[in-house]
Amino acid sequence: MAQMIAYDSDPDMNWDVVSSLGHDVTFFNDSGETIDFAQENKVDIALLSGSDGTDMIKI
Repeated sequence: MAQMIAYDSDPDMNWDVVSSLGHDVTFFNDSGETIDFAQENKVDIALLSGSDGTDMIKI
């Protein structure tokens, strides 16, 4: 399955439905940590919410 990262600034966001599909999902609510992880690890899919997520795409 895919190596995924999931970002939402809301720490209560629940991404369990994605991981229940068998994907390896790493969850973040800090945009800096999300970017650092993506730069240091192979990521197949990124789920990025809100305007922070849009800004991360530009980096």
